[in-house]
Amino acid sequence: MQISLIPWEVIWAIALSGLIITLPFEIRRLWRAKKWAWRLSWAGACLLLVAAIPIGLKLTGYRFDIDARNTEATSFINPLPDLKTRRYSNYSAGQLYQAGLAAVQSLATYGQPWTITFADFAPRQGGRLAVEVPVVVFIDDLAVTVQPVTGTADWQVDVYSASRVGRADLGENGRHIKHFFMKLDAELAKLPPQSP
Repeated sequence: MQISLIPWEVIWAIALSGLIITLPFEIRRLWRAKKWAWRLSWAGACLLLVAAIPIGLKLTGYRFDIDARNTEATSFINPLPDLKTRRYSNYSAGQLYQAGLAAVQSLATYGQPWTITFADFAPRQGGRLAVEVPVVVFIDDLAVTVQPVTGTADWQVDVYSASRVGRADLGENGRHIKHFFMKLDAELAKLPPQSP
């Protein structure tokens, strides 16, 4: 399973809405025109297209999941690899925190930059970031936590993303987390690993 960076649920919903709105008008035109063969093939093609989007996504392993959830968070037990808590042994807390800051400052959603609203760091305890993520006309909240793994010298990075409005996010919060981890990995690749 994977999380796509493309909001397929929204595209499918728009296509289905368009079909539902235009279908009565097309049926009316078919009745008047008496050109059934050509018109039925057009309506069938539209119906096939709307049905093919979710079927194709399911066959490619995409997580097609319209539920009443408007939050997403990383954890060690999350079945999706993109949403698992990241554990780092080659980087210090300071390196992870600075890379997280740089990642957030370089990210933008729908052409609007992400904004850091809170930042806190302590060398032995880790750090926290609170971020506002613009989504068209809405704002989502993202929290990044860097904390030590108990009993080891490793550090873990957890991310929580939540929509401020609505009941379902259509996968947007999962995409925020995936975008963040992609940028974090790119920023960490620029740093020399800490020697054990």
